[in-house]
Amino acid sequence: QIKGIRIRIHPTFIGLLILCALAGLLTRALLVFGLVILHELVHVLAARSFGVKVRSIELYPYGGTAVLEDSFEGRKMEESIIAFAGPAFNFSLFLFFQYLRWEGIIQGTWTLELVKINFWLACFNMIPVLPLDGGRIARAFFAGTFGFVKTTKFLAGAGKVLGGIFIMIGFFLQAYEFVMLEPPVFIVLGVFFWLGSSKEMQNARIVFLKQLCRKKERLLHQGLMQSVC
Repeated sequence: QIKGIRIRIHPTFIGLLILCALAGLLTRALLVFGLVILHELVHVLAARSFGVKVRSIELYPYGGTAVLEDSFEGRKMEESIIAFAGPAFNFSLFLFFQYLRWEGIIQGTWTLELVKINFWLACFNMIPVLPLDGGRIARAFFAGTFGFVKTTKFLAGAGKVLGGIFIMIGFFLQAYEFVMLEPPVFIVLGVFFWLGSSKEMQNARIVFLKQLCRKKERLLHQGLMQSVC
């Protein structure tokens, strides 16, 4: 735990770290682990700036998820800023370390890894599908028009499709021995998308029920609905 926030590591994230270590990419594995934690802590800071408490941080191969105590349906600005904070942080690090490399201030293989991983985390997370940050931003802007649950189902379904594509690419690369492109990483990411998208669909139903309860409480408070004993 970090200041009362529980850190949960998803099995797919551990799988990715193991794959990197077995492939002799221990430096990359450690960099990914550290940058993903920083990515999520930025989400936490953004959430706390809006007075939102964070229950836990779940780490995944693409980044992670900050589990908040409340949902953000109908609050597009807050959800967008919190979701965008992580990729923006990684892109800022990408520009910073790339500038230092161009100026010759830092050199070495590890600096190139820092640049590549930050760029990958920033761009990959902005793909507009759930459970990525880009999907959360898209949901924030379209939920008001199409409904929170419907928008979540569509974006989560798109995430499953992307996951299936990643799995097929991974097996294709493995079959034709394109080992330099690291086929197992594609397969792990594809499995994650399937699991993460399913979880987003389940959470959407829970959020919908909470939304109905809050609307009922407001109507009761305003005297526009009679309570049934």
